Amino acid sequence: RLIGYEMRGVAAARGLVTLQPSPNQNIIYPIYIEKGAQLTSQNQNTSLVFTTTESTVLSSISDIKTVPVVQGITTTDTFISDGTTSQKFILSSSRIDKESIEVYVDNSPSDTGSLPWNKVSSFYQSNYTSKDYKVQVDEYNRTAIIFGDGQFGKVPALNITITIKYIVSDGALGNVGKDAIPQVSSGIPLVQDATGNRAGVSIMTSSATAGGADAESIE
Repeated sequence: RLIGYEMRGVAAARGLVTLQPSPNQNIIYPIYIEKGAQLTSQNQNTSLVFTTTESTVLSSISDIKTVPVVQGITTTDTFISDGTTSQKFILSSSRIDKESIEVYVDNSPSDTGSLPWNKVSSFYQSNYTSKDYKVQVDEYNRTAIIFGDGQFGKVPALNITITIKYIVSDGALGNVGKDAIPQVSSGIPLVQDATGNRAGVSIMTSSATAGGADAESIE
């Protein structure tokens, strides 16, 4: 491996789905479909999960909305900062789509309200107040989140909770053809009507998905 070379890791396939209310149901509109709702597909005799990356609302029986999806399942890891510089946290899966990573850091140990921090490729332009982090994938497909040293990038304070969300993907298997995502599998609370009851949502059409790739080999 070349010095400074960054391993690619797994890349998740992405595409679009067009949603509409299922017919013949007694519900109160609108229907809320949250970011993170799951849809299912079959590819090479394997069941695949796709996840919406934006929220949307269906306001009536005739409403139709198109939303982006990514192949994989949303997973969350939490860590506690020890207050030291250049902290490094290893995530729990080896099949992480690193473009999907979101990092949230609590305001203080007593204030569990959290703010998103910013992903950077280098701390070169960061200063001691910059709420930045880096993503690093090693030759064993371990993904790490790295924080600053207090000069280049802010240090998360002692006992702060760090929440990291990401997509665990099946890589190249997620590249499926047009209309190969037939079903919305999530229910309450990710898909529900105005009263909080389960609502049926159908997939009108789905695009072919692309961009899915397996992790690089170190050989």
